[in-house]
Amino acid sequence: MAVNKVVYGTEILIDLTKDTVTPDALFKGCTAHMADGTIVTGTLFNNYPDEQCFYDTLQDLDGNRIEDISGSEIKGKTVYRKV
Repeated sequence: MAVNKVVYGTEILIDLTKDTVTPDALFKGCTAHMADGTIVTGTLFNNYPDEQCFYDTLQDLDGNRIEDISGSEIKGKTVYRKV
């Protein structure tokens, strides 16, 4: 039986009634409680590949691109991996 609100005397100890979590907004495999008290398991990024790479031009703190000695822009690689 799911519980979404716990009251002890006049004190509310837990109140999930206004929670808005949905499986697609919660990281895959993570769990939370929905407003009705039922447990939900996240599906966010469920269908993503095991690895994604992004290449971006590197910038300094002022937003200017960083170049090598010949004036060519330097790119950086960010890799996201499932673990």
